Amino acid sequence: MRLHTLQIAAGLAGLTLLLIAFLAAGVAAAAWLVAAGLVAGAVWAIFALARHRLSRPRNTA
Repeated sequence: MRLHTLQIAAGLAGLTLLLIAFLAAGVAAAAWLVAAGLVAGAVWAIFALARHRLSRPRNTA
């Protein structure tokens, strides 16, 4: 049984689409990781700023 050109082309197209889907999923996962990192950084900065403001000595005079 020989593979015809159309079957080979369809197989390559399917593999290419599969590869593109995996790459898109990887990019989406990376985007989620970056977004989660930005949110975590913002929360950390807010808490660090609040701790810094709370730790300053009060002007009681």
